[in-house]
Amino acid sequence: MRKIWLIGLLSCLSICAYTEDYQSRFNEANAAYRQQKFLQAIQIYESLVTEGVQDDKVYYNLGNAYFKTSQLAPAILNYERALKLNPADKNIRYNIDIARTKQEDKMADTQTFFVLQWLQAAGSRYHSDHWAIAMLVCLWLSLAVFVLFLYAPNLRLKKMSFVGGSTMVLLTIIFFLLSFKQYGTENLTNQAVIFLPKIAMKAKPAPDAVTVSTIHQGLKVKVTGASGNWVKVKLPNDKEGWIERNAIREI
Repeated sequence: MRKIWLIGLLSCLSICAYTEDYQSRFNEANAAYRQQKFLQAIQIYESLVTEGVQDDKVYYNLGNAYFKTSQLAPAILNYERALKLNPADKNIRYNIDIARTKQEDKMADTQTFFVLQWLQAAGSRYHSDHWAIAMLVCLWLSLAVFVLFLYAPNLRLKKMSFVGGSTMVLLTIIFFLLSFKQYGTENLTNQAVIFLPKIAMKAKPAPDAVTVSTIHQGLKVKVTGASGNWVKVKLPNDKEGWIERNAIREI
């Protein structure tokens, strides 16, 4: 029993020490950023990322530091990573939009069914967990109203409970779709950012293949396949081709 308590105590002390060290280094990086020592700030933020820290604030500040040093691709990459962890943060979205104005490639997403567009736009405002909680709340309310409908003592109350229950069911379905859509977006593992200043996208995974397009740093792409040192990517305009694997960094 003493060994268990001792192990637990040592674990708690270790976690507290790590948390204190992380906060200290994070504050140090923030101080360097405020003093416009952006390269120093980048070095500290990157060390935290390398150690496995998953914090939207670290990625966001790292993106800002890269942007201040005119490193567009790393800035967009870290903004995207921050947004993946905290999709409701308006500051992250604003900075991504600013960074994208610096991109050479101006590609709009292809038009999709308007319902899917609405789900993507609305769902991105909050984390999927928040939508799931809203769905569960509406589900329980709909059940409660259904019980009220069954045992309502008069017709007027039955009508009100029917309308209220129907509304709750509709909201449950909407929140479920928003949660499902946002969960899929948050867990995409096949998105990446172009890191090289300029890269030729080939029709086949070979250096001498026909060039189908030329793309530039900062562009977000979807990885759809792989062959050796090559990856197949889809651009925002749905055009597909092959580029060398070292030209991208996964979000």
